[in-house]
Amino acid sequence: MLIKEYEQYKSVYCSLCRKMRKRYGILSVSILSYDVTFFCMIASGIFDLKPCVEKKLCVVNPFKKCNYCTKLDKALDLGADLSVLSFYYKLFDDLADESFFKKALCILIMTYAKHIRKKAAIKNPVFDDIISNVPKMQKIAETRYVDSIDRCAHPSALMLENIMKTLAQNSEDRKKYSDFGYALGRWIYMADAFDDLEKDIKKKNFNPFINIFNLKSVDQIYDVREECNEILNSSAAQVYEAYNLIDLSTFNSISDNIVKKGLRNVQKELYNKYKTGEK
Repeated sequence: MLIKEYEQYKSVYCSLCRKMRKRYGILSVSILSYDVTFFCMIASGIFDLKPCVEKKLCVVNPFKKCNYCTKLDKALDLGADLSVLSFYYKLFDDLADESFFKKALCILIMTYAKHIRKKAAIKNPVFDDIISNVPKMQKIAETRYVDSIDRCAHPSALMLENIMKTLAQNSEDRKKYSDFGYALGRWIYMADAFDDLEKDIKKKNFNPFINIFNLKSVDQIYDVREECNEILNSSAAQVYEAYNLIDLSTFNSISDNIVKKGLRNVQKELYNKYKTGEK
């Protein structure tokens, strides 16, 4: 990514941070993510928003100035809502799956999470309805289809498909955005599963790759990492194909970089992560 593009990306991130504080309070800035920043850039390109950059005091550090993008409110509002709702339902899901200490932390945070989730659900009931269904669907998928990574990835893929669908103004665009959202959500689930493989084997957590390749120990990961990477390659190809059909008027070069190079770089890091069993 070029320095100019990085500065643009950072300005959108800082703009989302400011929007989070305004919409949900100062504590909400702690749940910011790069994934939602990317969503805001995609939404800005779809909505044909033209950002103007202004330098203002940082939301977190009052002794620092940051670049902020104005005129992106339509996209940033959606990004702030998405951040809050994703955080709440992920936290709610973690209560059932994490260790005792992580559960205790989740319980401490839950009161605040419920508060901002209630506000987000009022502001954006569509996103709340889409995201609230995912934990239950995910649990069902990971119980019934333990040997199918496609089935297990479906709830996450469907969530992003439905979120992207809300950005469309006509049926043609709805199909294109839906396909891109589904493909990207599917790839994200698979990449997370590959990333968590070592941890899940040690903790005996569910992971579709464990069942597909009948993995019993961490040392076996090296032997199947090529096949795992091929599964991700196939999924990434569908992301590229769907993304190429979308017309973005803003941040298109940055979005190109994230999709076409970012996914490949993530896979490379995951592939190289599992060298412990190399002979």
